[in-house]
Parts: sequence; structure tokens; C-alpha cells
Amino acid sequence: MMLFAGISTLVGCVGDSEPSAMEAGSAIQDSESPDSLGAGGFLFAGTNAAKNGVAAYRRFGDGRLEFLGITLTGGAGTDAKIVPDLAATGTDPLVSQHSVALNAAHDVLVVVNAGDDTVTSFRVGSHGNLQIASRVSSGGHLPNTIAIRGNLVYVGNAGHAAAGVASNVVGFRISGDGALRRIPGAVGTFADPGAETAHVLFTPDGTRLVVTEVFTAKIDVFPLHPDGTLGTAVVNPSSGGAPFGMAFAPNNSLLVSEAEGAVADAATVSSYHMTGTHLTPVTAALPSGESGACWFSVTPDGKFAYATNTGSPDRPSSISIYAVSASGALTFLDKAAVPRPALPGIDSSGGTDSLITADGRFLYQEYSGLGVVGAFRINRDGSLTQVPHGDAGGMPVLGTEGLDGF
Repeated sequence: MMLFAGISTLVGCVGDSEPSAMEAGSAIQDSESPDSLGAGGFLFAGTNAAKNGVAAYRRFGDGRLEFLGITLTGGAGTDAKIVPDLAATGTDPLVSQHSVALNAAHDVLVVVNAGDDTVTSFRVGSHGNLQIASRVSSGGHLPNTIAIRGNLVYVGNAGHAAAGVASNVVGFRISGDGALRRIPGAVGTFADPGAETAHVLFTPDGTRLVVTEVFTAKIDVFPLHPDGTLGTAVVNPSSGGAPFGMAFAPNNSLLVSEAEGAVADAATVSSYHMTGTHLTPVTAALPSGESGACWFSVTPDGKFAYATNTGSPDRPSSISIYAVSASGALTFLDKAAVPRPALPGIDSSGGTDSLITADGRFLYQEYSGLGVVGAFRINRDGSLTQVPHGDAGGMPVLGTEGLDGF
């Protein structure tokens, strides 16, 4: 759905009735046949329920998913209520990308608890089992996005500008036991009091932190000091309205999706060349004729990019496919329709976060209006083919957000 448009009024379908919920911090049981993994791995999705949790999925070598269960974070989600309003409900409640993030070693998972302003870190076992390592204050209000590089973590807090609560980004270190420790003085603030974080992302070389301001059409680039603290951000204007998700192509081009607010069928994407903390547009606000382009992912070889369009009552969820040139220029190729109708009372199947595997073979799409993670094979021409019997559910049917894995 578009930001602030087509919001569902369905309430009460998540919370204490979570399927297969486990006690906070308990481990998901090991599979009876770990050897069946082949070249697979595990995916983790945030439930964002009142009793927040993480759904774990086994990923088989042929792309199929198997739901393993839900481990509670010990914190609270927003229960499908939209940040920062917290009154209406919808399929994009956290208005963000990467509210669940896995480190490069695949042994620590970090999840926001936007309902109580905390962040939970988990130790990840060899069979996808999770055990709470810590739950700490996010250092702000309404945490909604996470970036991890090495043992450094930055959390974006959306704040609530209308209530006078500013957005910020706050830094942590991951300890050897997986626990988060706040870095003294590691706080980044924004020049615009109306700023709200949508996505925080480290540059590939780890020297800068990039943040999209979804409602003020700005992209902030903070220099990152060796001690993990931030310098003063350079504020770059966004080429399109409501900059949301980001991804770096292998040539270091920054790709950004632009939801364009409540304007129907007006979603765009842009790419930038980064020099220090300054952004120069390469492709500026390329339209795709869709609504709510919010989540962005790119193939490991940098040839194709995918923007998830969460949709609207008259425009179903879809995935826009783009070719990426060596210079970072974007070309719209096609739209992959979502063969999943919306449930009664919910405006859209609600595509949110997506994930592309490290081998570039599969794309996984979270559907917040269905409680499902969809599985697609990426073809040589960038097109998508649904993996037969590949989808898996098990999550609440409204308001889930955040997906990461390997």
C-alpha cells in the first residue's frame, strides 16, 4: 500500500494468537534431517506482533521454504499499528526496510521492538535456532531499521515529529556473546525536525552511514569515525519523493526506491554516484507506474535490481525489475505480478521486505498482508519465476515486517 493511503482497518488479527509462538528466548528445535539442507540456509522474518517475535524458515537448495517456528523477542511490536501514528493499522506498519538484520557471519540476528523502544539481539545456531543474547533500549523512540557491519550496529529510530520527539540513529557494538553494548556518544541527529528514518545502510567500505528521510525527501550521509561514532551528516536532496529503501550495487552506486507518498501509481527509483558524503544523481526518479515502491534489493553481480511495490486497493502488490548498468544507471524492464490475492478486509497482499540469496539464484518476498514469505527463482534475464510449493507461512496475517537471512 501507499504511505498513508489505502490503510486497512482490520485490527486484532495478531498478538497473543501468534502461531507456533515459543517462550521468549527459547530455541527453535533442530531439524530431524539437517543433511537435507544442501546449498540452502535460513531466513528470519519479524512478526511485529504485540508480543514481538521472529519467524524462522529453512531454505532448501531448490528454493523452497519450510516454516520452523516463532521465537519471542521479549519486547513489543506495534501489532500492525503504523509508525509513528500508532492509530491506524496497515501492511507497512514500520515504514522501513531492514527492521530485522543478520550479521555477515550469520551468527547474530538483531530485531527492533518498535512497541517498547527496545532492540533484541539473538545468537543464531547452526540449525536456525535462536537464543536471546540481549534486549536493550534503542536510544530513541520507535526503532524501525537496522544496519550491521562487522560488530558495529546502527539503529534508526523514527521518532514522532508531531509530538516533538525527534528521529535519530544510535550506535552499538556486538559483544562476543552476541549482546549489544551502546557506544558512548554514537548518536546521529537530523537537521530537519520532520525527519523520520526509513532505512539505515553502511557504505560498502564501512566509512559512512546513509539514511533515508522518508517524509522530508532527503538522504543523509554521516561520516563514520574509527571509534564507531558519527560526524555531522551531509544532507542530500532526494531525486524522488519519499525515499525509502536502499541497496548498493557492486560498483558502489547507491540505488534508492521512492514511494512518492500518497500519489497513486507514481512510484519511482533513482541511482546515485557517491563522492565522500555527497550524492550525484545518475538516474533520477525513474517511474514504473506502480504504487509504493519501498523495498529495494540488487543481485550480487549488480545486473538487476528489484523494487517491491506494496500496492493499493486498486493496484495489487508487485515487484518492479530493473537493469543496472556499469555506471549505475537504471532501466525499467518489467513488473512481476504477485499471484497472491489480498485477504478479506485487507487492502493488499502487502509486499514488504525482500531478500536475494548470495548466489543470486533466489528472491524471497515478505507479504505483510498474508503472513507469508514468497519464493522466486531469478532467471538469467532478471525475470522471476515462482518456486513450486516454495512459499511458507506461519506468521500473523497483518503487520509483519523485516526479512533477512542466507
